[in-house]
Amino acid sequence: SAIQVREGRTYPFSPITVVVVDDAVQAAIGMCFIARKMSLRALWADASLVLKMMPLGAIYAVGELLTFRSVQKSSGPVYVVIANMKLVVAAVMSRAFFGRSVSMPWLHWAELVLISAAAAVYTLLEAGAMGSQWQWEGAWAALAKSSLVAFSSVFCEHTYKSNPFYITLTLQACWGCAFGTALV
Repeated sequence: SAIQVREGRTYPFSPITVVVVDDAVQAAIGMCFIARKMSLRALWADASLVLKMMPLGAIYAVGELLTFRSVQKSSGPVYVVIANMKLVVAAVMSRAFFGRSVSMPWLHWAELVLISAAAAVYTLLEAGAMGSQWQWEGAWAALAKSSLVAFSSVFCEHTYKSNPFYITLTLQACWGCAFGTALV
């Protein structure tokens, strides 16, 4: 019997290591910016914001881990197409949780459905072209990541918009780094 060799994407580094280093670099850049623009005390001045950003940093870190899983188990183009479905998921969540009053006009819904259908057709064509290399685990990881992003954008938009952007992003990176380090 012939030995079947299954080729898979492997990386010379651990995905969690990349997430932690990425968050650490983002946090360091953010802290340099904040220190130059004002004072590092501004980063920790609002205890409520610091605590609000904790789950968002964790969600961000988990999302990045799902990105790596998706690309490892599928392909880059499939990940990009499915992850961009976050627009549809966010629109549906927004309508479901907040009702018609904040919903998009019907023309925008039609555009969103058309773009999403085109993306789905592309994904299915790519899946067919990949043959036996296609793995649903990668697609599910991409869908999980886009759902996390949509959830955080629908329910946490106010946190990002009502606070200085560079402070929220720096806190998100700090908490993402802490969460990733805890996973190691």
